[in-house]
Amino acid sequence: MDTVQNRVSTGLKVTGAVDDASNFAISQGIRTEIRSWQAVQQSLNNSIGTVNVAIAGAESISDIVADAKKKVIEYHNATGAQQQILLNDYNALLDQIDQMANQASFNDTNLINTNGTPIPDPPDAGASHFVTSSGAPTRTHALPDFEGIVNVSYNYAGAGSTISLIYGGSTMDSVTHGFNGGGVNGSLSFNYSAEDGNDFTINTSGLGNVFYEFTYTPSANDTGEAFSALVDTKGNTTEIYSKSMLAEDIGLRPVDLSSVQSSVAQIETAETIIGQTLGYFGSKAKQLIATRNQAEGLIDSYKEGLGNIVDANMSREAARLTSMQVQTQLSTQTLSIANQRPESLLGLF
Repeated sequence: MDTVQNRVSTGLKVTGAVDDASNFAISQGIRTEIRSWQAVQQSLNNSIGTVNVAIAGAESISDIVADAKKKVIEYHNATGAQQQILLNDYNALLDQIDQMANQASFNDTNLINTNGTPIPDPPDAGASHFVTSSGAPTRTHALPDFEGIVNVSYNYAGAGSTISLIYGGSTMDSVTHGFNGGGVNGSLSFNYSAEDGNDFTINTSGLGNVFYEFTYTPSANDTGEAFSALVDTKGNTTEIYSKSMLAEDIGLRPVDLSSVQSSVAQIETAETIIGQTLGYFGSKAKQLIATRNQAEGLIDSYKEGLGNIVDANMSREAARLTSMQVQTQLSTQTLSIANQRPESLLGLF
């Protein structure tokens, strides 16, 4: 009865190593795994909150930029004192952008206003490299997780060859040279989007020899700081890089009032940067949400498996407890009757 009562009160059929040593050891390991994934789940919730706040801040800045565009157009259509009033309004909007970027902080982390260090160059940028179709026709180079421009400067010599830059499975830029024994200098470049992959390949076809080096220029609002989001119990993380949304970093300061075309072009450049930033943070948010859902699924599966090992069948144990209580009462009554029999017999004499 003590065993059954313990199962009913705890809901467990295995409460310690004495009950079932092997299953208890297995269950302890599963409990540890559940707690680990719960910690990952909490980290992912914090990361999602950080990215969502950055998205909200960037969306607000996008709305302010739309108002700023209206102000500069009005400025160029106004004269005298009206222009000064509109210029003051425009500068006030830029101050609002900076204020919004400053306030977009979650748990002391701000992804759209940081004093980030410059983005480090890729590991083999600036070094001399060599490709030749007769021996090593391709060479692949890693790129950082930032948008920017890759520029390849080369010196070509030999028989006819086509030199190509391959990125994301597509040819981004290429040039064909005929025979040139003395060598010819040239350059190739392409815009780099971090969402397509983190490396590019230079390829040569033909019989020429190509000596080259490459440089990488990141987008203006990218920084070298990153927020690491824990994604599993092995310590693996995904990096979420900050992208400054300050008015200066998105190209709105200093203001270009030389012509209405220049002013509008300046604001449209800022709108492009904001759109790219929203796309970047949006994709990261989707990635984190998918990872969190996966963690929740794993936790539920672990809990179900743990229950199969250690949980008691409550309806069965409750029925057993009731049965044992009835048996106890009947046993007590039986013993009481049996104890009364000798006295009854003695009463006959």
